[in-house]
Amino acid sequence: MEINPNGYILDYNAQFYREFNYLWNFNHRAIVGKITSTGYIVEGRISLSELKKLGLDLGKGFCLSIFRADFTGENEDSVIWYSWLNPHTQDPDFHVPSAFGKCKLKQL
Repeated sequence: MEINPNGYILDYNAQFYREFNYLWNFNHRAIVGKITSTGYIVEGRISLSELKKLGLDLGKGFCLSIFRADFTGENEDSVIWYSWLNPHTQDPDFHVPSAFGKCKLKQL
């Protein structure tokens, strides 16, 4: 799922390497984006039941990747990428296994 500061999303499923199905969408999601005086905030929520339907074992954990793109100019090439994990690739790429880490949900 990709979220921009205005709350627009692009959700899809994908297979390695770069095989995207843009017709696929999460059924239950809540997304909010807000531009602030110092940047932006994005928040997203996906129902636990939907994650389970995807076959994720929430008790064991699942793979997750988080990236941020800051566009510094008018064109798509003027971007600075930040990553939760360093995928150790020459160019920024979040479509490789090394960009994903183990995520476990914790019930509060």
